[in-house]
Amino acid sequence: MSEKYNDRFMVYDALFSYLRGERVPSSSFINLSLSHLLSTEYVIGRLSSVPLKKIKKPVLAALTGAISELLFSEEPDDFAICDSAVAYVKKRGLGGLSGFTNAIVRRTVREKESLLKEIETSTDSEIRFSLPHLIAGSLSNDYGSKKAELIAGSFFKKRCTHLFIPGLLEAPENTIESLSKKGFFLKKDDSKLEGYYLERSTEGYSIVSSDEFQRGLVYLMDRSSMAPAEGFLSIKDSLPQKPDILDLCAAPGGKSMTVAAIMDDASNIVSCDISEEKVALIRENTERLHMISIKTRTNDATVFNPDFKDRFDLVLCDVPCSGFGVIGRKPTIRYRHNEDSLNSLISLQKKIVENAASYVRKGGFLIYSTCTLRKAENEDMVDHLRETVPDIHEISNKTFFPDEGDRDGFFVSLLKKGE
Repeated sequence: MSEKYNDRFMVYDALFSYLRGERVPSSSFINLSLSHLLSTEYVIGRLSSVPLKKIKKPVLAALTGAISELLFSEEPDDFAICDSAVAYVKKRGLGGLSGFTNAIVRRTVREKESLLKEIETSTDSEIRFSLPHLIAGSLSNDYGSKKAELIAGSFFKKRCTHLFIPGLLEAPENTIESLSKKGFFLKKDDSKLEGYYLERSTEGYSIVSSDEFQRGLVYLMDRSSMAPAEGFLSIKDSLPQKPDILDLCAAPGGKSMTVAAIMDDASNIVSCDISEEKVALIRENTERLHMISIKTRTNDATVFNPDFKDRFDLVLCDVPCSGFGVIGRKPTIRYRHNEDSLNSLISLQKKIVENAASYVRKGGFLIYSTCTLRKAENEDMVDHLRETVPDIHEISNKTFFPDEGDRDGFFVSLLKKGE
């Protein structure tokens, strides 16, 4: 088949795999279709005489990819999209359904304006935002319907790449200058740390392939993910000169590395996660950044570890969560959860935070964080911890909303054990 179909066929193949229940890698190509999946399925259901469940999966994959590109991409090439969808169906040995595919895609082209208006004015979150009622209802219950709509709409925003410059191997200003000479222009964020947005870069060049990235001078992380390190910065002077720090659910290691950078790589940090695979990822990142204060260890955060009891001046506890704050970057989160999965997360988190609190020595601190916006996993979990551990109290908390600035949704709470 001609190379002109390659990019679209890759998307259709990924959608075909996803429709069969397989995991697919995140990429800008596939994320457009997955972000608008429910809206697109609504359109297919509106235009097709065949019920959605009875459309053969290769055909449904082609229709989903083609229609989402037609409706939601910038300056779509209508003819090329239609041609690619029909060619894909034929490639899959379903030439008899090429006419069916062609008819629906072409009708989408003809009715594009009215279909988009229908989607944009719908009061159904699944049609308007491709957001399941479970998630939309959770956001609305916690923040009100108007705020929930703003959050849901923000999941479609294109976000700038954000990075952290540790400044251990080279002064941040030197790294910024060398990057600018290669076409990477950075803009300082609103934090007190060396965090920057990649404002623009030379087309076709990725900062991950830059020498500065390979040498460990920069680390990619969302602005909101720096919140635990900002919390640490506020208590740094209350800690010993070389504090003992535990990062309980550390992979891929961003929190450990930002804290290590603040301490000029002169603290004792134990970075843990549940599997050797995740620990290897932490190790890979810390080695690239040449950090020696971080030691890795496999540990199940839900199981009490007597070796850790009352041992640490600070425990970082970024628990597994529903991920409602990062739906913009990871669109399949939209379709992953049900009531049972959300309830099981609460039980998991309670085990982890109770263990985390027991690892903090008297006078030490706990930083609890999630990348979700569910109050049941955020403020309510902190309340549970305070009720369960009487000698722990909250100093501050902050929720980052994805509709407020160029960042993911995130929650962070700073707590202290003892007076």
